[in-house]
Amino acid sequence: MLAISHIKSDGTPLDVQAMIRDAYGAASAPAVFRTRLEIEAFFSALELMTPGLTEVGSLAQPG
Repeated sequence: MLAISHIKSDGTPLDVQAMIRDAYGAASAPAVFRTRLEIEAFFSALELMTPGLTEVGSLAQPG
């Protein structure tokens, strides 16, 4: 199994994107925003299992 964490550009407000870029400004790796389609392309040769490509917040369990 493989899991990644990535920043999605589509649907993320521009001010939030700017805040994230600023937070990563001094990091060794920059914040790179990609669309959902660009992220899906990473997995084009793999079979996605449940829950597939999803946002972390959508996995939260009520509690």
